[in-house]
Amino acid sequence: MNDDTLEHRLRAVEDKLAIFNLIASHPPAADTGSDGYYRDAFAPDAVIDLGGGKATNGNVAIAAVVKTPEHQAAIASGLCHFAGLPSVELNGDTAVAISYLQVLTPNREAKPVELSGHGLSSGYRIHRLGANRWDLKRTEDGWKVTRAPIACWMAARARARCCGGRWRERRSARRSANGQPLVRGVGAQLGLGEHVEHCREDGADARESRPNIRHVRQIRSADR
Repeated sequence: MNDDTLEHRLRAVEDKLAIFNLIASHPPAADTGSDGYYRDAFAPDAVIDLGGGKATNGNVAIAAVVKTPEHQAAIASGLCHFAGLPSVELNGDTAVAISYLQVLTPNREAKPVELSGHGLSSGYRIHRLGANRWDLKRTEDGWKVTRAPIACWMAARARARCCGGRWRERRSARRSANGQPLVRGVGAQLGLGEHVEHCREDGADARESRPNIRHVRQIRSADR
């Protein structure tokens, strides 16, 4: 191992840690209405694409969303963004990260349940489950988000647009010297990668309520 290789690997670790921290800071910022996070984390020409022709352009406009009366009302009601650890792919001075995001809200209609030492609670419900794709670039001020399409997980076409192709790329690219998969991509681990591609290729309706469970099980069986 030479110094150049070691330096390259160390830089990759530092880059991923910086991106992890950037994405991990999103839920607390959204739940507290911290607009400064969005101005710092997003590039001046960044775009958040919600699909259906809904998009917000520029870090200033993106930051302003959390100060709107609608978002502030959601915060007051107990809004909670619960994110998963992102999968990050580096490509020089650009990167793509894919993560899951749950939007949780207090379940006001449920009967309160007591938990020993933790009091009474009616619990939370999952209001929305989504897959986020973060496109990032390295700048003089660190990593910045350039584009973030957010897909409703239950809409097949939307999640394929968001990250279906990326899963397949990762699964085919990572192989050891003997040609066997070295690290299985997110889609392969879930048994959903091929299903996402299938939905994109056959033009499945974006209003599809859930994945084809039978098809997913067949994929999982074939992968074993």
